[in-house]
Amino acid sequence: LLDRRIKDLYTEADPTGIVLSAPGVGDILAGQIMGRLGDPHRFTSLAAARSFTGLIPRQNSSGLTSQAGGPTKRGDACLRAALFQAADRARLVDPHIAARYQRLMCETGRHHNSAICTISTVLLTRIVSCLRNGVPYELRDIDGRPITDTEGRAIVNERYKIPAEVREARRS
Repeated sequence: LLDRRIKDLYTEADPTGIVLSAPGVGDILAGQIMGRLGDPHRFTSLAAARSFTGLIPRQNSSGLTSQAGGPTKRGDACLRAALFQAADRARLVDPHIAARYQRLMCETGRHHNSAICTISTVLLTRIVSCLRNGVPYELRDIDGRPITDTEGRAIVNERYKIPAEVREARRS
């Protein structure tokens, strides 16, 4: 009953289903993202929307040094949690997101959670951009060709697997 109510309220807020079109977003997460995000035009920029989530890196700066830290967590915790869950699923379907996740894990040595936080901001930026432009999220291959979810999963499985030794090393 509650799931149905959430879906009805989401449909009222986003009648064209733009948030729901994003990979990794189902009925409940779409309602949570749309409900917590609100009107995407209220943000002065995409960077302001990212800042609203609290997923942007903390900056520790002085006159001589500048150091980035973990996420500020100053934004909406419910939105942050929904984006984290959606991003973790989106990396299995969207080749662009999967490629970025693979780079973060394999080349920069990030932990899974850190990589997903970065991916969450990418996903949010794309969702807000789609909402502002009134167009659904469209999966595309790296070459820019539109693809289906099934094709996306196949591409990700073929090209962007994280080696077991890398995954194991990042767990500790």
